[in-house]
Amino acid sequence: MKPKNYLQKVVAILFLFLICQRGLAGELDHKQFVAKEIAKLMRQYQIPGAAVAIIDGGKPYTYVFGIASETNNTPVTNNTIFEVGSITKLFTALLCVAAQNQPGNPLIKYYPIFSNNPYLQKITLEELLTYTSKLPFELPTNIKTMSQMQSYLLKWRPTNVLDLQWQYSNVGIGLLGIALQNKDHKKIDQLYRKYILEQLDMKHTGIEINKKFWPYFAQGHKEDGNITPYSFDSHSFYSSAGGMKSNIQDMSRFLTIAAGLQNTPLNLKQAMENTQTPRLEVNGSQQGLVWQIHSLIDHALLNEPEKMNLGPLPAKWLPKNQQVFDPNKLIDKTGATNGFRAYIAVIPGKQRGIVILLNKYIPNGAIVNTGRRIVLWN
Repeated sequence: MKPKNYLQKVVAILFLFLICQRGLAGELDHKQFVAKEIAKLMRQYQIPGAAVAIIDGGKPYTYVFGIASETNNTPVTNNTIFEVGSITKLFTALLCVAAQNQPGNPLIKYYPIFSNNPYLQKITLEELLTYTSKLPFELPTNIKTMSQMQSYLLKWRPTNVLDLQWQYSNVGIGLLGIALQNKDHKKIDQLYRKYILEQLDMKHTGIEINKKFWPYFAQGHKEDGNITPYSFDSHSFYSSAGGMKSNIQDMSRFLTIAAGLQNTPLNLKQAMENTQTPRLEVNGSQQGLVWQIHSLIDHALLNEPEKMNLGPLPAKWLPKNQQVFDPNKLIDKTGATNGFRAYIAVIPGKQRGIVILLNKYIPNGAIVNTGRRIVLWN
């Protein structure tokens, strides 16, 4: 890591630059607040670099801060590629709906081998996307191959058979990704590109990134500051749960459909609203298809705990007449890998949203509270 005072100087210079820019573009009066919040976050957690996309009043803006790679002192730019972790799950949910898969369909329709497990036999795509399948967070570490994974799950039994529970699960979204691949006989990356990325001109986003863009990869850092290996190809059981990489320019385009701006493709706008429609209540908020949904008058909104509660938690399905898309809610999702942290939030009714990408793993609550303060500002 660079010395602490070096990082502080970088953040200070960028902060002053953004303040100066405010005088050149008066309509961007949120710049100073964004810079202050991101500078504070970077100082507190010694984050080398950050990229931020904002939608304010329906207009998109991007800002960059700090260093992408300390090895050659490369600054973060709009082209810098970050790992986005579980933000990948949002793409998988959107893909599922955009490709006209009915959430009520059973998993075994796409993954017939699991018909031999009476518990997996009953799981629907909706349950996978709302974390109510009771599948575990991750598989045991000794499982390395697809056949080992299938053998393990054919013997799997939920610990609680009767009560509805919410249990955050990489396994569930990973299975969904494999199921969608089985249905279309295409790799998950090809499906993302066909149904989402090509429509939004997101050329720097995917599980696999074109080799010509590899020089733009940010260097990741663990929570203790040590660097992590570059991950150019993240294909695994969990690719569809956390293997995607992207830059802030592409994520700004994704943010426009997440916020429901009118100039986005109608099919994706409708599919996105479907994923952002609440299905159940859990832990004081609502759960959509991957997205979490919060009331704007929730007093705990800016006090997210450092660690996310992964469950199991008691949950309650909403009546069908309450499963209605509400654009005046704060709708968000976090993501992380061993060396990166990401956050996205939108309030569609206000045409407002944010994406934050960091090249260091930090506590979940730290990035969530910063992102919410920015998106709720003014």
